Amino acid sequence: MPGTSTVPSTLAAQLTHAPNPPVGIADLGFIVRAAGERTADAAGAIVRRQIAGLAGGDGAGVPVTVVSERPFARAVKRTLEIGAASDRAWTIGMDADALLTRDGVAGLVRMCAEAKPGSFTVTGLMLCKFYGGFVFRGVHCYRSSLLSRAVGMVGSRTPGGPDPELKPESAVVHAMEALGFGYEGHPVVLAAHDFEQSFRHIYLKMRLRARREVEGASSGGDVESLRRFCIERAESGDADFLVALWGVEDGRADAARGGPVRHYDWFAEYPEFDARAREHGLREKPALAPDAAEGLADRVIADHRLDLDTRTPRWVREALLRKAAA
Repeated sequence: MPGTSTVPSTLAAQLTHAPNPPVGIADLGFIVRAAGERTADAAGAIVRRQIAGLAGGDGAGVPVTVVSERPFARAVKRTLEIGAASDRAWTIGMDADALLTRDGVAGLVRMCAEAKPGSFTVTGLMLCKFYGGFVFRGVHCYRSSLLSRAVGMVGSRTPGGPDPELKPESAVVHAMEALGFGYEGHPVVLAAHDFEQSFRHIYLKMRLRARREVEGASSGGDVESLRRFCIERAESGDADFLVALWGVEDGRADAARGGPVRHYDWFAEYPEFDARAREHGLREKPALAPDAAEGLADRVIADHRLDLDTRTPRWVREALLRKAAA
């Protein structure tokens, strides 16, 4: 994610010195970015249930919008546009492959309430199945008053920032931070990511991720580490990691070949995936029912051996262990 901010703009300086107004559930609007994920309906249902629990009644006063634009850069832009036009202080952009913990929405409210006045983005942690640890990804809190400016940053590249084609959302956050509107990452666990996904989604996600790793770095070392991780987990009998391995290998091959296509259409045909799935007798999973997803994030997070975790950044792991021991 972004690094050190440059000299703040006048507006950023004003925000930094302004008092932070109180934040409640009614000050948030939610946008779920969906692209055919198996968990799409469940992700939205979990958000709505938690909103109702905090807001009372059915929670209808707090908007939850589903965005299905593609490629992902268009979904990011649409997220920012909706938030900019809303009357909510904060816009929560979340991916449909992230399932919130039981107190995920409450955690988001607290993070927004505690945000520094000049911050544009606040992000918490999620446990990512295919990373093997906790990452700042998948659920982002945006200060809505800054989103009209952020819309104009979609597709922009700032010095030292990520490639907007490869990481469109991170590129916007970096561009806004370069203007003085900061980014905050808090060691607050909010969600589980990529658990109970369809085989096809896993394949495409990992194919894209491997290509990003190769094209966004000076070497393919991170891809090789990812490949070894998938092999290790696949050997334990988890078919998800076998499929992830196919994606890593094909994504690395895509990067080696080059070419203009740097994203993948989730709804296109991928005969190379279909052939492997048939060969290994894998049948696609049906959509995950919202009731089956309830509590899933809490269960997989509780089962995660943080003391043996070598994937999560050390400072994050230590912060989480301190919280667990308190």
